[in-house]
Amino acid sequence: MEGMRAAAIARGYPKIDRFFLLGRTGFVSDDTEQSALVAQSLARHPREKDRFARAFQRSLLGWFLRLPWGIGLGTLRACVRIAVGFRRSGVSSAGNGAAMRAAIVGAFFFDAPARRREWADELARVTHTDQRAVEGARFVAELAAHAMGHDGAGGLEALVEEAVSIVEEPSLREAIQRARRLANDGAPVESASKELGSTGFVLHTVAITTFCLLRFGHDPELAIVEAIRAGGDTDSNAAIVGAWMGAVHGESALPVALMANLHDRDWFTSPRTMTLGGPSHLRALAKDLERARDGTASTQAKYSWLGALLRNAALYPVVLMHAFRCFFEDKMKTEQGQRSRMRMKTDRGETRSSRENSNHKVERCREPPALRHEANAGARTIGPEEAAFLRKYRPADFPRPSVTVDIVAFSIIDAELRVLLIRRGEHPYKGAWALPGGFVRVGEGHRDQGEDLDAAAARELEEETNLRASDVYLDQLGAFGQAGRDPRMRVITVAYYALVRPDLVPLVKAGGDASAADWISVGALPSSALAFDHEDIIQRAVARVADRIDASSIAASLVPKTFTTPELRHVHAVLTGKPQDPGNFRRKFERMLEDGVIERAPGKRITASKPALVYRFRRPMLDRSGP
Repeated sequence: MEGMRAAAIARGYPKIDRFFLLGRTGFVSDDTEQSALVAQSLARHPREKDRFARAFQRSLLGWFLRLPWGIGLGTLRACVRIAVGFRRSGVSSAGNGAAMRAAIVGAFFFDAPARRREWADELARVTHTDQRAVEGARFVAELAAHAMGHDGAGGLEALVEEAVSIVEEPSLREAIQRARRLANDGAPVESASKELGSTGFVLHTVAITTFCLLRFGHDPELAIVEAIRAGGDTDSNAAIVGAWMGAVHGESALPVALMANLHDRDWFTSPRTMTLGGPSHLRALAKDLERARDGTASTQAKYSWLGALLRNAALYPVVLMHAFRCFFEDKMKTEQGQRSRMRMKTDRGETRSSRENSNHKVERCREPPALRHEANAGARTIGPEEAAFLRKYRPADFPRPSVTVDIVAFSIIDAELRVLLIRRGEHPYKGAWALPGGFVRVGEGHRDQGEDLDAAAARELEEETNLRASDVYLDQLGAFGQAGRDPRMRVITVAYYALVRPDLVPLVKAGGDASAADWISVGALPSSALAFDHEDIIQRAVARVADRIDASSIAASLVPKTFTTPELRHVHAVLTGKPQDPGNFRRKFERMLEDGVIERAPGKRITASKPALVYRFRRPMLDRSGP
């Protein structure tokens, strides 16, 4: 399920219970193998940090040369640097490679806070130097350490509270706090994955694993399964959650049946040696680490590098087959969902149609005896009994809240982040400033259930501001449904945020029931004069945009079509609320060029000093999949 989205996993695998790759045998992932190499290096050099790091570098290079089935881009680049001979092998990457193998450092130094943080940082920088990756690894190690020495007071929330106290990087800290809020709200894992992300980006990984720990950590197997169900980088997410579960509950609480089916002895060696990262090898490493803590150097845990190489090479076809299968299943299920949504928009209920193909007539299709019901999960056939039930069903017999959509539209005007507000022309809150929005149109029965949320948001945006959804970046923010938020009745709103280029600002004009529209500075919002709970919605949207600016290319919607480096740096500064160091931003800008996020544009821009190069975003790379 590596690389699949949570929604596709939910549709295709309602029950996750097949934990094997070949026959009835399962294999550990690259995450577990790298953690085993960390444990091996710790056992050999438990007192000398530099020698430990160099030992891990050598082990990692050997692992890389044995053709592993999976490897992150940052780790791959670091391995190449080690092979070339660079002493400082880490690369500027915010991937999760450093975090996925850090728990063992926390467990080993659980009673030595200063040493575990130093060693966790040193281990992280073997492959990753980005501060988010380093602090992500430190957080994983810190949480494992607190779990090892935990007395049960305060539960899992207390562990996270202690671990997050050492996180200084703002975006990482915010990602963890959002995960805590979602877990406390009891959110399902699919919603959490959509909100937090579950890719190999370290902010996504740390957030979704923290969510799984808090939400499902009472049951180790359930927590691991839900980490897989979150989709994305499933093996890394599950590896971190599994490590935490082991630290919290001990080996005896881990799923014995799953571990018993893991490949444990190499096929190609005689006598058959332990498999790197297999159950026997991990238990032997645990004994080595115990002796190392007592001051006795020991390396009883040994494996065959040749056996590992031959096994990897032999199983590559199987691994590739599984990878292609997951890719095409995710693609197929995504297309099925899109076709289902298109059918909902164009044809609800019973249909009659006729078609012509060349000069041949096709007779009119007869209506089937069973009704067709178009639901979010796709089309299904309804039998006569259910059809009779639906005809008699009276929705008015049950309480129903109304649903609205609200749009938080941002733009940068006069070097400030501003939000579009409209002046309400009707009660309630007549005359107050509010966000553009309105009620979702609802149909008259089960055959016509009205418009989709995205369609409602696009319609309200155009009706109340004169902006078309196709001209701006529009994405869903979240639902707000506190009782009493609307004095008329129970109203749940689904908020969206939109990013508007400065050149589109003059096109905005009030429409619908709005009497006026204006762009108000986010730092000078008239909080006492805002309608409903719109201040809370705006603040949530500000945090979302600030959180996503470094993880995606949404800045493309707030700069002109062509821009200079200082202009893009200014956008980042405005959205994050803090100045961007020119040197650091230049390096970030160069990475964006290397990754193909932006590209050179023709011409130059005349500035006060000298003509400046101009750039543009590659529009197809603009995405909505970030945190």
